[in-house]
Amino acid sequence: MNLWHETRGKGNDLVLLHGWGMNSAVWEPVIDRLDEHFTVTCVDLPGHGFSSMSDTDTADLSRWSDAIAAVVPDNAIWLGWSLGGLLALQAALNRINNIRALFMMTATPSFMQRDGWQCAMPEQTLVQFSDNLKADVKTTLTRFLSLQIQGCDNARDLLKQLRSGFAERPPATFHALQTGLGFLRDIDLRQSLKAVDVPVHWLYGNRDTLTPACAADEISLMMPTATSQVIKGAAHVPFLSHLEQVIPA
Repeated sequence: MNLWHETRGKGNDLVLLHGWGMNSAVWEPVIDRLDEHFTVTCVDLPGHGFSSMSDTDTADLSRWSDAIAAVVPDNAIWLGWSLGGLLALQAALNRINNIRALFMMTATPSFMQRDGWQCAMPEQTLVQFSDNLKADVKTTLTRFLSLQIQGCDNARDLLKQLRSGFAERPPATFHALQTGLGFLRDIDLRQSLKAVDVPVHWLYGNRDTLTPACAADEISLMMPTATSQVIKGAAHVPFLSHLEQVIPA
C-alpha cells in the first residue's frame, strides 16, 4: 500500500480525506480557501487516484487509517468527508498521530441502518451498490456521483465539478471499491464514540440521502461534548454546494 499525498499552505496542520470512489482533486476549492491559514495535507485513499493498493491487502479499517497516519503530520486536525470521516474517526480511536480534532463532514459512525439506528442507508441500498459494482464499475460510480448532489438546487453544476475532479486521476481499483463498500456496510463505531477524547464537529446537509442529517440528533446523545451543524439546501457535498457556510471567510 503506497499512498499519494501532497501538502500546501502555511499554519496549523489540517488533513483532508475524501470519500468512497473519489480522489483528492475534489478538494481544490477547499484548499484554495484554506491554504493561507492551514498547512493542508491531502491523501488519496488506498487504491484511489494516485494511491496504490494490492489485491491481496486485507479489508481492515484500522490498517487503512494507520497507513494514512504514516504519511500525514502529527498534531493535525483531520477533516473526513463520508468514508474519509469513518477513517478519521478510527484513527482518533487508535490514538495515533496526536490528532487535535475531527471535522466529520457528511460522515457517520454507521453508514447502514441497524437496530436503533435508522438515520442511515438501508442495507439493500448497499447490497445493490455491491451487486452493481460487480456488473459495471463505471456505471455504478457515475450513479454514485449523481446521488451525492441529489436534491441540491445547483445539481447540474455540482455534478460537473464532481466529474471533473473524478476524471483528473486514475479511477479507484475494483478491490479498493469493494473494500470501501465493505466498510460502509459492516463498520459500526457508535459504541466507540464515547472513547473519542478530542473535539469533534459533525456537519450534515438536510437534503443528504446517503448520510441523513437526523444522525446529528442521535450522535449528540452518544457524544454530548461534540458540536454539530446542518446546512439547509445541502446534500452530500456541502463543501462544493455551500462552501461559504462550511468555511466562512
